[in-house]
Amino acid sequence: MDRLHFYERCGAKQFQKIVLVVEKIKYRLLKPFSKLAIHMNDKAIDRKIKKALKKQKRTNRKNVPEETKQMISYYQKEKMRFRREIAKEKNRNYHLDMNNINQTLSYLQMNKQIHQNGIILNIIKSVIALILMNLFTIIPNSIIIIYFIIQGVSAIINFECINLQNYNMLRINLKKEQLSRIQLQKNKKSIQRYGEISNAISPLLEQEKLPSKEDIASSITTLEQLQQMRKMITAITEQKEKIYVKKGE
Repeated sequence: MDRLHFYERCGAKQFQKIVLVVEKIKYRLLKPFSKLAIHMNDKAIDRKIKKALKKQKRTNRKNVPEETKQMISYYQKEKMRFRREIAKEKNRNYHLDMNNINQTLSYLQMNKQIHQNGIILNIIKSVIALILMNLFTIIPNSIIIIYFIIQGVSAIINFECINLQNYNMLRINLKKEQLSRIQLQKNKKSIQRYGEISNAISPLLEQEKLPSKEDIASSITTLEQLQQMRKMITAITEQKEKIYVKKGE
């Protein structure tokens, strides 16, 4: 039995359907609070940036300014990725980003690690519960049973998440060469369409706060950049309309 078939036998396809249903419910509930969610996510990332900057100040390594720019740019892009998740109503952990296949694989691996740690925590909690049950016999059996059921269900969910991530990572890796060619073509087209405006905006993402509309507008200095910005806005608007129409069907 090959690994792909093994993951399917362990419930990857069925669990993925459940995940997508939960995803729809999640974003339906989150929609009225999307601005608050974005604000809280920005604050959390800002704390990470400050922590990372403090850590860098304690070091005397060379090229720290360049590392700082790259680090800030990464975190600012994380803010943008979260906004894209909210707009598309899709978790980055369960959907392939054709613009960055390696990043998708990285998210899948990170998510897998989270659930691996979750299973370890389930085991530790269960062992502690067994010890407490033997030490304190006054604890009602019904409470112990409910607790073990909760840990058991949690462990099953963690296992299925790990299995699904293994399944998706393997599927991507099996077609990675083909997907990489498609990604390269898409990136080339993107550079042709938006290369100038991307170069103008990129330095703004090296600042500790996301650029405002005014910051972006002031960064446009040529007619070509202005034209590319208009094309980008039109493309984003059309994409949003397609998502809206698809949901309405």
